[in-house]
Amino acid sequence: MGKNLLRASTESILTISMQLRLSKFEACLAVLQIVEKRNNITFSDMHSTTKLRRDQLKDSIDVLLKNLLIAKRTDSNNGVVYSPTERGTRVLSFFGLKMNLVHQ
Repeated sequence: MGKNLLRASTESILTISMQLRLSKFEACLAVLQIVEKRNNITFSDMHSTTKLRRDQLKDSIDVLLKNLLIAKRTDSNNGVVYSPTERGTRVLSFFGLKMNLVHQ
């Protein structure tokens, strides 16, 4: 009985872990999609459009920057802005992401 309980607990933890990873993955895809739709978008505009928490948005942006899916630059009018890279656009095309992950 102890082994079955341990197995059930382990499976539950793995299920929860997978849900958390999927959630982070979905957040990254939502950010990538909005950056592609609105080239040269600011953090504030992304935050209001995606409805993600600030820490979630920052984490997603960091992942996307690290994987070269978006680029960050300073614009004289808007400050720091983000734009999609060719690689980011290909990733969205690969996943066929023309679905709405973000609120318009």
